[in-house]
Amino acid sequence: MTSRSTGRSHEDSLLFPTLLLRAYGLLAPLAAPVAQAKFKRDLAREGVPSGRLVERMGRATVAAPPGGRVWFHAASIGESLSILPLVEALAGEMQILVTSGTATSGKLLAQRLPEGVIHQFAPLDTPTAAQRFLTYWRPHVGVFVESEIWPNLMTRAMRHAGTSLMLVNARMSPRSLARWAKVPGTARKVFSSFLKIYTQNRETHDGLAPFHRSPETALLVGGNLKAAARPLPVDASALQRWRETLGTRPCWVASSTHEGEEEIVLEAHARVRQTYPDALLVLVPRHAHRGGWGITDLAQKLGHETARLGAEETVTTTTSVLVADTMGELGLWYRLSPIVFLAGSLGDAGGHNPWEPIALHAALLHGPNVQNAANDYRDLTDLGAATEVADAPAIADAITRLMSDPAHLAQCQKAAQGALTGADGLVDQILGDIRTFVEYHERSGR
Repeated sequence: MTSRSTGRSHEDSLLFPTLLLRAYGLLAPLAAPVAQAKFKRDLAREGVPSGRLVERMGRATVAAPPGGRVWFHAASIGESLSILPLVEALAGEMQILVTSGTATSGKLLAQRLPEGVIHQFAPLDTPTAAQRFLTYWRPHVGVFVESEIWPNLMTRAMRHAGTSLMLVNARMSPRSLARWAKVPGTARKVFSSFLKIYTQNRETHDGLAPFHRSPETALLVGGNLKAAARPLPVDASALQRWRETLGTRPCWVASSTHEGEEEIVLEAHARVRQTYPDALLVLVPRHAHRGGWGITDLAQKLGHETARLGAEETVTTTTSVLVADTMGELGLWYRLSPIVFLAGSLGDAGGHNPWEPIALHAALLHGPNVQNAANDYRDLTDLGAATEVADAPAIADAITRLMSDPAHLAQCQKAAQGALTGADGLVDQILGDIRTFVEYHERSGR
């Protein structure tokens, strides 16, 4: 095994930073108080203990087990869930630390991570917080996810902790790649620090290629890890209760809605009910706390008899809309309904992870603005697993057709099932790399 493949020679990639990286190192601490204040509000909103705020400054709130460990670093819910197949496979054989950057991701990971896996909130990317975090945890391998690029954290991980870094599920928008291209020296310093990069698509691979000074085998098009994620969990007793409650009622789900999208979804549902008067819409806001901030009032104002799950209101045979404003229950709603409209795609949010409903073989509808995962949506559309709908009439037409044509619905669900084929191979390949890096560190005593 060469020194490049194990991590020894890549340590110079960020050790002598460019002027831009030096400026970043000086300016990052100035933004820390604002970031901490916002995060404190987020913790309170999500009901996460305020004592965990110190984790953002690199201070541990749990004891570190002895020995080296693999550290996974993700941004938010989608990225965190995408690494679960990797975490679950490694949890029984080595120590695992997962960091994430949002209160909602921390709350969800507390429910989803295997026993023994440690979660901490990611330290702010300041020299002090990064140094404190790494001095305590000293990971052998650091696996960054998607577009998580934090120079202070990466520099100190290599220099002081001797960590071998990987970037998996990498996705860069054309705009991000263009920005990196304007500072090629800095880009080479940053991306050459990763011993292995797996990109989601060819566009990201080709955009990063000029910045990654390494053999071709270290920069690969891997595909999307989110396609390999396990189906969202469900409480079996709750699923049975809801099936009994709904009976044979036609039902559809609008999930991850943002402000401005609820009006469109509710108008679409009113149109669906012209054909199916007993149809139920399960409306799941992207941010659960918004359920009580006007969504219920809006639905009622538009003529829908509404029940709000967060207020434990009862769904009856005349309920038109259920506002599902509770955390961690998407697995329930996706199993109850074979038809899902995935929001965040009608406004400027850029679209959300389509693989969660696809993993449960839903017929997927979405709006036109899905640039965050454009390749995934394009591939799913080509397979017949996803359909673009631009407005309320189009949403209603698509849902009515799926409800009235069982053969068409079954065809879409079969296409969703086929879209998942082959994702396990990517997981196995990344696991092999992680194990190789860990073995190197154990042999060398680093």
